[in-house]
Amino acid sequence: MVKRILDCFRSDFEAMSKEDLIESIIAAEGRTILGQCFVEGQLVWGVTNPEVAAALGSDLIELNGYNVQKPNIRGLPEGSTVADVKKLVGRPVGVYLECPDPKAKMVGERHPPAPGRIATRENVKKVAEQGADFLVLGGNPYSGASHSSVNEALKIAVDEVGDKLVIFAGKWEDGVIGEMSWEMTTPEVIKKLIDLGADGIHLPVPGMRPGMTIEKVTGFVELAHKHKKNTLVMNILDASQEGADLDTIKRLAIYSKMTGADVHFIGDAGYQGIALPENITAWSIAIRGVIKTYFRMAASYAR
Repeated sequence: MVKRILDCFRSDFEAMSKEDLIESIIAAEGRTILGQCFVEGQLVWGVTNPEVAAALGSDLIELNGYNVQKPNIRGLPEGSTVADVKKLVGRPVGVYLECPDPKAKMVGERHPPAPGRIATRENVKKVAEQGADFLVLGGNPYSGASHSSVNEALKIAVDEVGDKLVIFAGKWEDGVIGEMSWEMTTPEVIKKLIDLGADGIHLPVPGMRPGMTIEKVTGFVELAHKHKKNTLVMNILDASQEGADLDTIKRLAIYSKMTGADVHFIGDAGYQGIALPENITAWSIAIRGVIKTYFRMAASYAR
C-alpha cells in the first residue's frame, strides 16, 4: 500500500508507478495541491518557477508552455528538461500540451502554439522520455481547442504513454465560440473522456467560470467517480483568478473541496508565470491546514 501523497518524500515519489501515484492521490482524500508554472517566466531571480511552487506547498508541479522539441525552462541551462526540474523539486512533474482544432470558430485572434507544445504523437512520446509523471491535455486561451480535438489527442496519448503517465484531459478555458466549458461541459463529455482512457478529468473550480456553481461541479465530480473506479478529478483555478486577493482564494479553495475533487489546481497567472506566492500557500492551507502544508514546504529533498 502506498503512502498518501501529502505524506510522501522524494524517495517515495521516485519509487512510484503510475498506478501508485493515482492510489496515493486518492488516499489523500481531496487534499492534493497542484501548482502550475509557465516555464518561460521567472518570479525569483536565480531559481525556477517550479522550485517556487514546490517550496510554497505544491505536491504536483505542472509545466505550462513547455516545448518538448526545444526545452525552455527559465532559470535552467538551455536544453534542460522535465527530468532536470524533478531533480530540483523532488515532486511528480507533468506537462501541459495543447490540443488545437483548426476548424474552431474563434473569439478574437487565434494564437497557434509552438509545434513542440502540441499533443502530437511525437510530442507525447517525448514528454514521457523527458521524465514526466503526468500529462495534461487541454487548450490555453485562443489556441483553438475543442472537446473533439481534446478527445483525439487523448486517444493518441493513451495509445503511446497510457501505461506510463497519469493522463488528465478536458477543457476549461479558451476563446472558442460555443465551446466554453460552462456551456459545453456535459455528462456525455465527461463519460467520453473516461471511456477513451483518461485517468483524470479537469473541471473549473466553482466560481471560476460563469454558471459553474458548487452544485453543478459536484454533480460532474460524482459522475466521474461513479463512471469508473479510481478516476481522478482535478478542479482548476485559472482564468487569472489565481491572482485574486487572499480572501477570494480561500473561499474558492473551500468551494473546490466541497465538490469532492481529488486534486486542486492553482494556475500560473500571477506575476511572471506563477500564481501569487502567498496564494499558493493560502490555497493549500484552506484545503488541508497548516500541518500538511508546512510538511510539504519543509520536507527535505534528501529524504
